[in-house]
Amino acid sequence: FYVWGLGSDDAKVADVSKNIRYSIRFDKANATLEFNRDVRDPSGRLSLSLPSTFGGGGKRYSDGQVILTMTSLREGGEATQSQFAYNFTPDGFEPYLRRTRVEMGPHSVALICSTSRDGRLESQMVMLSDDQSSVVLSFMGPVQFRDKIKFLRETIVSKSHWAGKSSDD
Repeated sequence: FYVWGLGSDDAKVADVSKNIRYSIRFDKANATLEFNRDVRDPSGRLSLSLPSTFGGGGKRYSDGQVILTMTSLREGGEATQSQFAYNFTPDGFEPYLRRTRVEMGPHSVALICSTSRDGRLESQMVMLSDDQSSVVLSFMGPVQFRDKIKFLRETIVSKSHWAGKSSDD
């Protein structure tokens, strides 16, 4: 929908957005998302538990509002997290929060939160690292779903764990 909206008349986009916004409710206080879809990042090192409402596979998942993309890196450690947090910005986005060490559940992660220059999209990127590798989880969706993105980001990262190489399991 939002990709379609980028090339459409603003009034039409506003009308369709209003209908979607009023038909879908997300309230963090009474959210009943079941995090029961177990997946791994493309390298097989990080195991995640996603809501059952997320579809997709490989490195990209979505529930129709929020997109989660996983990118595996061959570098790990705190220096990699620091370089990521201070030197990376997604194309077309302006960061409003950069942190090299944020505690999320059992993990200490790097975090970059940004908004697209046109003010429509929210991106929240988390880098999890062990000594050997890193995985960047990119959560993206319409800016009005910022709270939902934050809730999903914190919950998914908190429930994730390093699983070792997939050939060892």
